[in-house]
Amino acid sequence: MEQDTEQRRTRKSWRELWITGDDGSYEDFIELLPAFVRVKNNLLRCTMNHVDRDEDCLAANFHEMRCIVTKCASQRCAAFGNTCGCHYKILACEEVDFKSVFVQETHAMTDGAPDSPINPKLTDEMKTYILAKLDDSPSMVPQLLFAFLCREVQQNRMHGPRAKLRRAISPEGHYTKKFRFLRMSDFK
Repeated sequence: MEQDTEQRRTRKSWRELWITGDDGSYEDFIELLPAFVRVKNNLLRCTMNHVDRDEDCLAANFHEMRCIVTKCASQRCAAFGNTCGCHYKILACEEVDFKSVFVQETHAMTDGAPDSPINPKLTDEMKTYILAKLDDSPSMVPQLLFAFLCREVQQNRMHGPRAKLRRAISPEGHYTKKFRFLRMSDFK
Protein backbone atom coordinates (compact mmCIF):
# COMPACT_ATOMS: atom_id res chain seq x y z
CA MET A 1 0.00 0.00 0.00
CA GLU A 2 2.80 2.42 0.87
CA GLN A 3 4.55 1.66 -2.42
CA ASP A 4 1.35 2.43 -4.41
CA THR A 5 1.03 5.78 -2.65
CA GLU A 6 4.67 6.62 -3.41
CA GLN A 7 4.20 5.75 -7.10
CA ARG A 8 1.19 8.08 -7.32
CA ARG A 9 3.20 10.95 -5.79
CA THR A 10 6.02 10.60 -8.33
CA ARG A 11 4.06 10.89 -11.58
CA LYS A 12 6.41 10.68 -14.56
CA SER A 13 6.30 13.28 -17.32
CA TRP A 14 5.54 12.68 -20.99
CA ARG A 15 8.09 13.85 -23.58
CA GLU A 16 7.04 14.51 -27.16
CA LEU A 17 8.89 12.35 -29.70
CA TRP A 18 7.06 13.04 -32.95
CA ILE A 19 4.26 15.29 -34.22
CA THR A 20 2.58 15.61 -37.60
CA GLY A 21 4.85 17.75 -39.76
CA ASP A 22 8.09 16.23 -38.47
CA ASP A 23 10.32 14.22 -40.80
CA GLY A 24 8.71 11.05 -42.09
CA SER A 25 5.18 9.77 -41.82
CA TYR A 26 3.41 8.56 -38.69
CA GLU A 27 3.45 4.97 -39.94
CA ASP A 28 7.21 5.10 -40.61
CA PHE A 29 7.87 6.52 -37.14
CA ILE A 30 5.75 3.87 -35.36
CA GLU A 31 7.62 1.11 -37.19
CA LEU A 32 10.92 2.42 -35.77
CA LEU A 33 9.71 2.09 -32.15
CA PRO A 34 10.42 -1.07 -30.14
CA ALA A 35 7.54 -3.52 -29.83
CA PHE A 36 4.63 -2.37 -27.66
CA VAL A 37 1.10 -3.43 -26.73
CA ARG A 38 -1.91 -1.18 -26.29
CA VAL A 39 -3.10 -0.79 -22.71
CA LYS A 40 -5.73 1.93 -23.26
CA ASN A 41 -7.55 3.21 -26.30
CA ASN A 42 -9.90 6.05 -25.30
CA LEU A 43 -11.92 8.63 -27.16
CA LEU A 44 -11.52 11.99 -25.35
CA ARG A 45 -12.12 15.70 -25.90
CA CYS A 46 -9.34 16.93 -28.17
CA THR A 47 -6.62 18.93 -26.40
CA MET A 48 -4.16 19.02 -29.27
CA ASN A 49 -2.59 22.34 -30.25
CA HIS A 50 -4.60 23.31 -33.34
CA VAL A 51 -3.65 26.97 -32.86
CA ASP A 52 -0.11 26.49 -34.18
CA ARG A 53 -1.58 24.86 -37.29
CA ASP A 54 -3.95 27.83 -37.90
CA GLU A 55 -6.99 25.61 -37.32
CA ASP A 56 -8.93 28.15 -35.25
CA CYS A 57 -12.31 26.52 -35.84
CA LEU A 58 -11.09 23.19 -34.46
CA ALA A 59 -9.27 24.86 -31.58
CA ALA A 60 -12.38 26.76 -30.51
CA ASN A 61 -14.98 24.00 -30.91
CA PHE A 62 -15.49 20.67 -29.20
CA HIS A 63 -14.31 17.61 -31.07
CA GLU A 64 -12.68 14.31 -30.12
CA MET A 65 -9.25 12.74 -30.27
CA ARG A 66 -8.05 9.19 -29.81
CA CYS A 67 -5.66 8.63 -26.87
CA ILE A 68 -3.74 5.35 -27.04
CA VAL A 69 -1.46 4.40 -24.15
CA THR A 70 0.96 1.52 -24.66
CA LYS A 71 3.50 -0.38 -22.65
CA CYS A 72 6.78 -1.84 -23.78
CA ALA A 73 6.73 -5.42 -25.07
CA SER A 74 10.26 -5.41 -26.48
CA GLN A 75 12.32 -8.59 -26.20
CA ARG A 76 15.40 -6.45 -25.54
CA CYS A 77 13.75 -5.03 -22.41
CA ALA A 78 12.44 -8.43 -21.36
CA ALA A 79 15.99 -9.82 -21.51
CA PHE A 80 16.89 -7.70 -18.45
CA GLY A 81 14.32 -9.57 -16.36
CA ASN A 82 12.62 -6.48 -14.95
CA THR A 83 9.40 -4.96 -16.22
CA CYS A 84 10.16 -2.03 -18.51
CA GLY A 85 8.66 1.25 -17.34
CA CYS A 86 8.58 2.82 -20.79
CA HIS A 87 5.15 3.79 -22.12
CA TYR A 88 4.06 5.52 -25.31
CA LYS A 89 1.06 7.81 -25.64
CA ILE A 90 -0.35 8.42 -29.10
CA LEU A 91 -2.80 11.29 -29.57
CA ALA A 92 -4.74 11.43 -32.83
CA CYS A 93 -7.31 14.10 -33.67
CA GLU A 94 -10.48 12.54 -35.11
CA GLU A 95 -11.27 15.56 -37.33
CA VAL A 96 -7.99 16.06 -39.21
CA ASP A 97 -4.75 14.19 -39.78
CA PHE A 98 -2.94 15.50 -36.69
CA LYS A 99 -1.03 13.08 -34.44
CA SER A 100 1.54 13.25 -31.65
CA VAL A 101 3.62 10.51 -30.06
CA PHE A 102 4.92 10.88 -26.50
CA VAL A 103 7.15 8.68 -24.36
CA GLN A 104 7.13 8.29 -20.59
CA GLU A 105 10.57 7.50 -19.26
CA THR A 106 11.59 6.23 -15.86
CA HIS A 107 13.28 9.44 -14.78
CA ALA A 108 11.56 12.57 -13.49
CA MET A 109 11.77 16.01 -15.04
CA THR A 110 14.74 18.14 -13.93
CA ASP A 111 14.35 20.74 -11.20
CA GLY A 112 16.00 23.42 -13.32
CA ALA A 113 12.88 24.22 -15.35
CA PRO A 114 12.23 27.93 -15.82
CA ASP A 115 9.49 29.60 -13.79
CA SER A 116 6.23 30.79 -15.25
CA PRO A 117 5.83 34.50 -15.95
CA ILE A 118 4.55 36.34 -12.89
CA ASN A 119 2.33 39.19 -14.14
CA PRO A 120 1.83 39.14 -17.91
CA LYS A 121 0.31 42.38 -19.26
CA LEU A 122 -2.09 42.82 -22.17
CA THR A 123 -2.13 45.72 -24.59
CA ASP A 124 -5.40 47.36 -25.69
CA GLU A 125 -4.98 45.67 -29.07
CA MET A 126 -4.77 42.27 -27.34
CA LYS A 127 -7.86 42.99 -25.23
CA THR A 128 -9.85 43.90 -28.35
CA TYR A 129 -8.66 40.71 -30.04
CA ILE A 130 -9.71 38.59 -27.03
CA LEU A 131 -13.18 40.18 -26.96
CA ALA A 132 -13.62 39.45 -30.67
CA LYS A 133 -12.61 35.80 -30.16
CA LEU A 134 -15.00 35.49 -27.20
CA ASP A 135 -17.83 36.89 -29.34
CA ASP A 136 -17.16 34.11 -31.86
CA SER A 137 -16.94 31.37 -29.23
CA PRO A 138 -18.04 32.35 -25.68
CA SER A 139 -17.00 29.02 -24.13
CA MET A 140 -13.33 29.37 -25.14
CA VAL A 141 -10.81 28.52 -22.38
CA PRO A 142 -8.11 31.03 -21.31
CA GLN A 143 -5.21 28.83 -22.47
CA LEU A 144 -6.65 28.81 -25.97
CA LEU A 145 -7.05 32.59 -26.02
CA PHE A 146 -3.45 32.94 -24.89
CA ALA A 147 -2.33 30.55 -27.63
CA PHE A 148 -4.17 32.64 -30.23
CA LEU A 149 -2.45 35.78 -28.91
CA CYS A 150 0.98 34.14 -29.00
CA ARG A 151 0.45 33.06 -32.59
CA GLU A 152 -0.57 36.58 -33.61
CA VAL A 153 2.55 38.03 -31.95
CA GLN A 154 4.85 35.37 -33.44
CA GLN A 155 3.51 36.05 -36.93
CA ASN A 156 3.99 39.84 -36.45
CA ARG A 157 0.28 40.58 -36.84
CA MET A 158 0.19 42.01 -33.32
CA HIS A 159 2.79 43.42 -30.95
CA GLY A 160 2.78 42.57 -27.28
CA PRO A 161 4.36 44.35 -24.35
CA ARG A 162 8.06 43.90 -23.77
CA ALA A 163 8.65 40.97 -21.45
CA LYS A 164 10.80 41.47 -18.37
CA LEU A 165 11.59 37.85 -17.51
CA ARG A 166 13.58 35.45 -19.64
CA ARG A 167 11.53 32.39 -20.56
CA ALA A 168 12.05 29.48 -22.93
CA ILE A 169 9.99 26.76 -24.61
CA SER A 170 10.86 23.37 -23.20
CA PRO A 171 11.35 21.00 -26.17
CA GLU A 172 10.17 18.08 -24.08
CA GLY A 173 7.30 20.03 -22.53
CA HIS A 174 3.63 19.19 -22.67
CA TYR A 175 0.97 21.09 -24.55
CA THR A 176 0.20 23.34 -21.57
CA LYS A 177 3.88 24.00 -20.90
CA LYS A 178 4.23 25.51 -24.35
CA PHE A 179 1.84 28.23 -23.18
CA ARG A 180 3.77 28.77 -19.96
CA PHE A 181 7.33 28.85 -21.29
CA LEU A 182 7.68 31.28 -24.18
CA ARG A 183 10.75 32.89 -25.71
CA MET A 184 11.38 36.57 -25.10
CA SER A 185 11.49 37.15 -28.85
CA ASP A 186 7.78 36.24 -29.01
CA PHE A 187 6.87 39.47 -27.21
CA LYS A 188 8.81 42.09 -29.21
